Amino acid sequence: MEHRPTIWIIGGGKFGLLSARALRRHWPVAELIVVEIDPQACQNLKDEAFQVVAGDAVDFLCEQLNGPDHPDWIVPVVPVHLAYQWIKRRLADHLSIRPLAVPEAVDALVVSAYRSGDETLVVSNADFACPDHCPEPAAVCSYTKKPRPCIMHATLSALELPGWTPVVVRSHQLLPGVGGYRPAALFAALAAVEKAAGPVLLASACCCHGVINAFGPWAGRP
Repeated sequence: MEHRPTIWIIGGGKFGLLSARALRRHWPVAELIVVEIDPQACQNLKDEAFQVVAGDAVDFLCEQLNGPDHPDWIVPVVPVHLAYQWIKRRLADHLSIRPLAVPEAVDALVVSAYRSGDETLVVSNADFACPDHCPEPAAVCSYTKKPRPCIMHATLSALELPGWTPVVVRSHQLLPGVGGYRPAALFAALAAVEKAAGPVLLASACCCHGVINAFGPWAGRP
């Protein structure tokens, strides 16, 4: 019997809708659940061929993600670093995360980097807008046709900054323009953060792009 994958698309805006439609075409039997907090966006999704859950992205993930084996994939399409927010919430009962600025040395490793107001660093191999349906080829950029400057998830995993522990949740391409990670990757990152002796650089990254938050040391550690 064909496996019926379960996929959570976290965010139902423009790119969440594009992702859900592409996944439905590719996996007609998949259980697709789209999580979206905006009432108008939920209304726009009501006639689509997937289930819509009205609610906050981080609340949904914290309440529904109970182990590493379900769902098959999580597709984050929200304007927050979802993995970081989930880990911060999971640790809240026994550790208090103190956000830190990502060291400026990280900016120099990538083509493009900018910081958002919540201390999140967004990094990219591109200084241009990538095509919505990029196939993320292994060796070259599909847009420039040149070798990729770095493999982002590997570069961030190998960071050597004295005193810092890099933890990376790798995003895999499910379809052109659609990336996601396994729940097991989130739980592995959570375990690595809990074991870290000092400040952590937590990233979610694919081959070309990433988001990074820095935090620690924290209160409550024995």
